[in-house]
Amino acid sequence: MGVYVSDQYEKLEIKNSSRGLYVELWDDKFMKGDLEFWEGNIFRAVWRERALREEFLEIIMEEGEMKGVEFEFSLRPELIQVGAYPASSVRKVFFKKLP
Repeated sequence: MGVYVSDQYEKLEIKNSSRGLYVELWDDKFMKGDLEFWEGNIFRAVWRERALREEFLEIIMEEGEMKGVEFEFSLRPELIQVGAYPASSVRKVFFKKLP
């Protein structure tokens, strides 16, 4: 849990509620996703806004401490097809944990 930042993607928060852990991006009420354990340090974010695709995040540990979160954004295939993004359909972004 905590607040994480990226130069490009600004703020990501991992919070706890009665429903369990969830992720919230940019203080946007539509960008909240419930976190489900996947494997190892990887979780699947299932967005509460059902129009959004699921995403994956990995908790990055160093020497037993949580250093940040690597978030894997799925890009829309139609944007890739018109050349708006490189050919990969995902973009991994590292968010550093704030003290």
